[in-house]
Amino acid sequence: MQMAPPVASLHMLLGASCRVSNAEAALDAFRTLATHPTPPSPLAEPALLRSLALALGERYAAAEGTARTAHSGTSTSAAASGKAPPRPMVRADVSLLSKALRSSGLPPDKDSTSALVRLSISAGQLREARLRLGQMCLAREPAMPPGGELLAAYVAACGHTEGGAAEGLLAFQQLSPLGPLDLGRHIEVWRRLVPSCCAQAHPEAGYEVYKAMRSAKHELPAEAAVGLLVALEKGGHAAAAFEVRAVLRHLGVSLPKSVLASPPANPTAAASAEAGGEAVGEPAGEADAARADELEGRDDDMSPVEAGGV
Repeated sequence: MQMAPPVASLHMLLGASCRVSNAEAALDAFRTLATHPTPPSPLAEPALLRSLALALGERYAAAEGTARTAHSGTSTSAAASGKAPPRPMVRADVSLLSKALRSSGLPPDKDSTSALVRLSISAGQLREARLRLGQMCLAREPAMPPGGELLAAYVAACGHTEGGAAEGLLAFQQLSPLGPLDLGRHIEVWRRLVPSCCAQAHPEAGYEVYKAMRSAKHELPAEAAVGLLVALEKGGHAAAAFEVRAVLRHLGVSLPKSVLASPPANPTAAASAEAGGEAVGEPAGEADAARADELEGRDDDMSPVEAGGV
């Protein structure tokens, strides 16, 4: 029977692998620690866990970038050679690392939390990523405001992850009013959410984002707005398409022949019919609050974002 490697040796391997950015070897050592016959508690020193989080964040961010490139149809050497790890494996890694970080007593910091956001995105866990982004926005001691690059990774994932349209709309409603991810400050990133919703065949969610942007005096680029109009037409959202078409004509945007047909005779009736359909992006409620508690590992420090509103 093969003997389990000594815990001290696994800690040395974990540390050395993190130092040379060998995320695969570091992860193997960490998994072995977690399944060791006599697992240490905590599994590793807090500094090692933080290093592992950063290494995995970089690894999965690169894999997610490759997946986005392949999804967009762009051919690059990275897309040709890269391969994203299976999502169930990433989910297991995120869960294991999150629990280890909580039990270590290591206070949250911007870098490790950003890494967990990237890991959640790679695992297809957009709700967890959204909640962590909200926690980062509201954190004060220490402050750890997320940046545009992290938001861009989230928005891009909304376009090719199941449930991305609903999660993207919730993220827009909850996070765009907050300082670090303010709509005006990151308008170029938030604008990309509309095509992401359309890519998920949920243009009605993109339309909600579009309306909110226009109310805040921000217009979509003409190409994205026309894409939204086409998607609304194809999806049978006549009233929304009528409004977008009217705005684009007012702005002097050239429309393709496919959407130049006469508007519905009774857009109000069309709106009533649409209102009876399935809603996308309803306000987050108790499920989000419970999940946020789980992410934080406590039940007594709910934030407005975690509770489902701002």
